[in-house]
Amino acid sequence: MIAIEDLKKQILLQGLMEEEYQRLTAKLEYRHYEKEAVLFREGDPPEGIFLIKKGRVRISTTLQGQGGNQRTLVIFKDGNYFGDISTLEKRRHGATATALTEIETFLLRFDMLSCQHSGDLLLCCRLLKRLALIAGKNLRQMNVKYLRLEESF
Repeated sequence: MIAIEDLKKQILLQGLMEEEYQRLTAKLEYRHYEKEAVLFREGDPPEGIFLIKKGRVRISTTLQGQGGNQRTLVIFKDGNYFGDISTLEKRRHGATATALTEIETFLLRFDMLSCQHSGDLLLCCRLLKRLALIAGKNLRQMNVKYLRLEESF
């Protein structure tokens, strides 16, 4: 059973109503991975959004023309989520997700975000709004970093 207190620690799920957390406990899938396990590879179809309860996950991509070397794009930790872009765009993953430590995740399956279930329409809208707000914040932060990098040249 997934604990509501664990869901409240998730960045994506903050600010939901109590009954929404309760409904999510039945809809999320708990998963456990050992260190160095691959959650998905570049080119795999998306299952949904992974919410990290505990541990660290490396998102990396293969560099073309450099012997297939992997380049780390980002490392996610407790409370973070990943797999959202591929899930929302309904396209294959553009990167590989690897457990850097033993990890525990909750999988929010794609069908939960499709707004097909009339009883979950409001919850679906809240989740999509949170995704959009967080994406906007991340984009603003990347813009600031880009401008600082440009100023250094």
